[in-house]
Amino acid sequence: MKATGARRRLVARPHTGRFAALEGYRAAAALGVLLYHCSFATGVVRPDAFGGILFENLGGFCVAVFFVMSGFLLYRPMCSSIRDEQPLPNRGQFIVRRLLRIYPGYWLALIGWALVEPTVATSRGNSWAIFLLLDSYVPPLQPYTGLSVAWTLSIEIAFYFSLVVIASIVAVASRRLATPRARFQLQLVVLTALAIGALVFLTSMHSSGEIVPAYRWIFSYFDWFALGMLLAVLSAWTERGAALPAAVQGLLDHGEWCLVLAFGCYLGIAASIDGQFGLSRFDTTAGAVYRHLAQGIAATLLIAPAVLGRPDQFVVRTMTNRTLATLGVISYGIYLWHNVVLSWLQQRSVIDGRLTTFAWVTTVTLAVTIVLALISHRFVEMPASNLGRRGPQHHNRTAIAPAPAG
Repeated sequence: MKATGARRRLVARPHTGRFAALEGYRAAAALGVLLYHCSFATGVVRPDAFGGILFENLGGFCVAVFFVMSGFLLYRPMCSSIRDEQPLPNRGQFIVRRLLRIYPGYWLALIGWALVEPTVATSRGNSWAIFLLLDSYVPPLQPYTGLSVAWTLSIEIAFYFSLVVIASIVAVASRRLATPRARFQLQLVVLTALAIGALVFLTSMHSSGEIVPAYRWIFSYFDWFALGMLLAVLSAWTERGAALPAAVQGLLDHGEWCLVLAFGCYLGIAASIDGQFGLSRFDTTAGAVYRHLAQGIAATLLIAPAVLGRPDQFVVRTMTNRTLATLGVISYGIYLWHNVVLSWLQQRSVIDGRLTTFAWVTTVTLAVTIVLALISHRFVEMPASNLGRRGPQHHNRTAIAPAPAG
């Protein structure tokens, strides 16, 4: 008997709808995180080397891309409901689906990490916190426990619950407003408050020397999520005939210029306020906030053309090619497993800072990671996601289910 097409597929079909380009962005962000960790592991990132300037901010920038995308994709259906004065999507189902998207794949990768690093794994206390992704909030475990990338997953989960609360408050407040314009303005006010609050929190924590909580708690990242939510608001309201300023729309319709601006912001992070180079220049509060702002703005500029610009433009066509789209589908596995593979390689390789070492370590890490990500996606993530999709679906459900931040 021949297997059905569904059984033959190792990965779900890439999304082909309006926001299909985000699959490509997700793949690029996951690969960027992999490249970032390989560059550090092989000693390429040094304050006195060009690679240090090029790679040292790549990880934070890719996390910003993930968080902005999460803000957009998860708030988009809620924003549409608020716009149309309809009930919000079922919030209980939303939380269940998101947790099923996060935990099963994470637990599998955590087991892989424990097998590769058994001594480290058995020496960590509060294993329940690592297992439940609460380690960022347990002081003895900060800053790195379990999988080193898991701190972003803790923030993602905190955002899911925060988003339900924020959207519920906005929905209730919107019922008192008579016009669509007033509901639109209310959301802009709320998102502005979230962004300002995040920057105030980051500034105050950094100034007081509490650097670890500042970079491991969701409060410092509400501005990145708010930028994605802003794109969702603009997308939902332009869908009903509202128009962006002509200059802004023209820029978004020619996304290559947005990419140029995003790259400029990224290079701007490498340029120091005080004329120094290297990671140490971000030890100051001003430097840290400067880098944080630049990363969020660059990520927003990168994504905006895909959700607000012309669907036939070069950037969108590039990000929807089949290879990137397929990697985007398994990007969560790439994000989780590459550190496990890299740890295994580090136990067997010489770290010498040479580009040749960086090249082969990156190549091997990528190849093995893709295989493990395919297995994780097919046998763990897809079944869990399908389980989460059972039951009635809201008519405004987002067309593409975002993978967790990387």
